[in-house]
Amino acid sequence: MLSLPLSNSPLCELFDVADLVAERFTTLRNAIHIARKTDWRGIRAINFLVIRADGRVQLMSIGSRGGRKVLWNFGKVA
Repeated sequence: MLSLPLSNSPLCELFDVADLVAERFTTLRNAIHIARKTDWRGIRAINFLVIRADGRVQLMSIGSRGGRKVLWNFGKVA
């Protein structure tokens, strides 16, 4: 079972719950690849729903210079 941030949390605005329900995740490798190909004018970071090798789903932010930050751990996919 995945845990969500509280409904009044600003994190809720950074992802779409429908993507979480439909399991539209990407791998960390793919997220980094997308970030590298992005035109960064006016953008500070891109947020991704990332599935890790051990089954954990994370909301991850990747910055314009390649920095990565885990914003939320949803838990493991069953």
